[in-house]
Amino acid sequence: MRLINTFTLEIKEHNEEVGVPPYAILSHRWGQNEVTFHGYKEALRTRDQRAMNIEGFKKIVKFCEIAREKAGVQWAWVDTCCIDKRTDIVELADAIKNMFKWYARARTCIAYLDDITTSSNKKVKNSKWWTRGWTLQELIAPKALIFYNRAWDPIGSKLELASLIRNEFRIPEDVLTDQNAFKRYPHSVRLSWAAQRETTMIEDRAYSLLGLCQISMDMRYGERQEAFQRLQLEILRTVPGESILAWEVPVNRSQVTNSGVLARSPENF
Repeated sequence: MRLINTFTLEIKEHNEEVGVPPYAILSHRWGQNEVTFHGYKEALRTRDQRAMNIEGFKKIVKFCEIAREKAGVQWAWVDTCCIDKRTDIVELADAIKNMFKWYARARTCIAYLDDITTSSNKKVKNSKWWTRGWTLQELIAPKALIFYNRAWDPIGSKLELASLIRNEFRIPEDVLTDQNAFKRYPHSVRLSWAAQRETTMIEDRAYSLLGLCQISMDMRYGERQEAFQRLQLEILRTVPGESILAWEVPVNRSQVTNSGVLARSPENF
């Protein structure tokens, strides 16, 4: 597992079997100018001011500052630069399988809402962060999560905003206040929490739910909707007696196609 030193900004490999030091983890929406693993390392090596002034790099630097000064940790994790997504498919697949665990083990999670300009928690619900598939597990997995606005001012913790989140997004309050509470809910209910969320890659609608469903399966980018059907089959195979077949077609959707007894997407739950 790669972590960023919040003092030096250097990336260091940590052996999870030996032990990983306390770290903060970032939850955010990807923008147009994010920094890749290789781009980040090169910018640090050359001290290229142009590269270090792009929004994606500055986001990492500010997050590390918050992690160091507010959370009191020496290490931090950011998906953009701690995973080699562009050149190592095996590493990407392994990261997806471990993502929920990494968020769950973090000392704290910082959810950066770059489209919220106020510190009022009443506006939190307006962020597009809530519409993204990957941020669901990033909300539920961590023991502690604090929302920050575009200016990096704190808005509130998920514990403080639990009732608002429940009312707006149908996620039970105990799931937000108890790190293990999600396990008590049927898989059909867990899938329903992702109903209004989207991902850039259609397969990620399924892959982003692996940790929440406590399911392991291979990544097959290119399979499109079949990924979500494979997820359902794995749930049925892994959890005897679990019923996820009581789904329905959303109003005004022509999804009565060849999906058979399996749902085509989380929207069906």
